[in-house]
This record gives sequence, structure tokens and C-alpha cells, in this order.
Amino acid sequence: MPVRSHRRRWDGGVDLLVAVQLEEEEAPVGFRLDGSQVELDLDAPPETPTIVLVPNETRDLEQLTAYALTSGSEAALLDGECDPTTQILECDEPGSTFPNNDPQFEKPAPGSLPEGFYFGQMRIWDKHEPWTRGEPELEIHVTGTQYGAWVSGFIPHPPSSPGPFFGNIFFNPDVVKPDVWTACAGRRTGDPIREFDFNDENGATYVQFVQIARSADFLQEEFLEIPNGPTVLTRLFRTQPPFRIRILERDDGRECPTEPRKRDTSFDVISLINPFSFSNIPSGVEFINAILGGDNDPVATWQFSSFVDFEIEAIRYLDGDDAIFNHNDADIWIFSNGLRYSQIPPEQNFIF
Repeated sequence: MPVRSHRRRWDGGVDLLVAVQLEEEEAPVGFRLDGSQVELDLDAPPETPTIVLVPNETRDLEQLTAYALTSGSEAALLDGECDPTTQILECDEPGSTFPNNDPQFEKPAPGSLPEGFYFGQMRIWDKHEPWTRGEPELEIHVTGTQYGAWVSGFIPHPPSSPGPFFGNIFFNPDVVKPDVWTACAGRRTGDPIREFDFNDENGATYVQFVQIARSADFLQEEFLEIPNGPTVLTRLFRTQPPFRIRILERDDGRECPTEPRKRDTSFDVISLINPFSFSNIPSGVEFINAILGGDNDPVATWQFSSFVDFEIEAIRYLDGDDAIFNHNDADIWIFSNGLRYSQIPPEQNFIF
């Protein structure tokens, strides 16, 4: 029963509809308890309390079971209206809830939180899910850019001996990989300081200060799949600018901190700076994802041109209207708590 007002009002009686929806872009099919069909609107829920059958979007069966057993006064959840007393807010329309877009929180005292990059408040204009799916599974992801990579040279066999021949492994400084996944905050991260759950709907349970990334996250592992050989760790490298902060509504069945399986389209394909380096060509999965996209909806994306942007201690407001790729359905308030580029562990090479 995805609509909060329905859960509060329904008393277990016959005033009930049952609906089914396979694709979230299609209008649900509804039925009364006598079996007669009723027309439902995708854009707005009916007045009658409605149970909706939809494909499962999570693997967390334990949480689903606990949620299903909640009843009575325990099911009286908060309204979905803009409320400046909560840290994560759902807003149907832009309004004056935040005068001058001032934050509704104060920074924590120095030393009260682990070092890192944080958000303290988020405002959502578009949840990117219809009413049939309940509250969205929102996550915040950080990506950076990788410059240079260990590759395997590609040399074709002569016609008399068809088939590829792979030469020596070498480091190609011309390889550029944008949007290298770095860190995230969301549900079930295994780190309480990074967890927030928009689905919880109980404003009192939200963590006010949520860590998005820490210094060590910007040191990434590079692996090389050797043809007809093992996958080996080649180096530890620091992700470089440009960086992106992306709020994602996740539908791929996985949860942060796992990298999204289906990503935003168009900008995830490896840049081919050196057109003669065949090893730069995206893999089949990356290519298909780049062409077809995926079920994860980008809510807002901002780009940072320097690591200094992560180090600014003052509370900053990232306006959705400034988001890139026309993803401007959220605003967020961010700040740094001792995050410094100098704290990122050093790079290392393991193949020479």
C-alpha cells in the first residue's frame, strides 16, 4: 500500500482496491473486491485505499517482512509535505519553505564526525517514481576521472594464421575513463554514517549528517584482464577531476555501496583519446548500457572541476537549476569535514 494517506485511513474494511503494474511507465490495472475493474490514473492515486502488486525492487526480504507486519498506530507515518523540521524533504512544488535557500541545520562541532564529505539536507522536486512504487530508493554517488591505464597491445595475425595476437602489457597514458565510480551514500552501506533511507518515511529516523565520501575513497584499484590469462591488480591510482556528484533513483535491484549496474546514458563510454589503442574500446556490457541506458533514473548531477570543491568547509547549497544534463529535480546542502587531497593514500604501480 504505497500511499501514506491510504495506510493511515484504511481500517481493514472492504473500502479497498487492488491494482497491478508491471512497467512503471504504464497505468496500473485496478480491481474492486467484487472483481470488477476500475480505471486508475498513473499521475495520481485514487481516493480509495489501494494495494499495488509490482515487481520487487529490493533484495532485502527481511526489511520487507518487517514492513508488512507494521499495523495500527505504528503505521501512522508522516505526511509527504515540505517540512523544515526534517532533514530529507519531499516537495511537490518549489516554494518558500527555505527562505533564500538557507540550510535548516548547523554544522557539527569540529571533531564530532569522521573526516569526509557530507550532506546535511536534501530537497526533492521529482521522485522519479509513480505513486504505485512508494517512496524512491535514493542514493548519492561520486565519480571521478581516470587518466592512463595498463593495457594489452593488440596486433592482428597475418592472413595465413587468423585470430588475434596480444603483445606485451604496457601503460598507455592516453587512456581517459570518465565517471569512474568512487563512493556513495544510501541504504545498507554497512557504514551507519553513510546510510539514509528516503523510504523510511519516518523523519525522526533520518541521519542528519550523511557522509558521501572520505579521502581513501579517491584511491581506486585498477585491474587488467589478460587475454587467456588471469585478472591482475596493476596499480592504485587517484581519481582526478572532473568529478561528478549524482543523486540517483535506483531500480536495478542493488544497493549502495555497489556500483549501479545500469547507469546514466551517453557519458559513461570511455573516451578514445588514442584511436589506435584498441584496448580503450568499451566492453560489450558498457557499450550496450551506453546505447540503451538503464532503469536507474538520474535525479540531479553536478560537476566539480577541482578537488578543492570537496575541501570547502562552509555549508554550500547545490541548486538543482545548476545541475548538468538537465537533471535538476533535487537540491542539496553539502560541506566538508576535514577532507583534504593530501590525505588520499599514495598511488602505486604493480606492473613495470
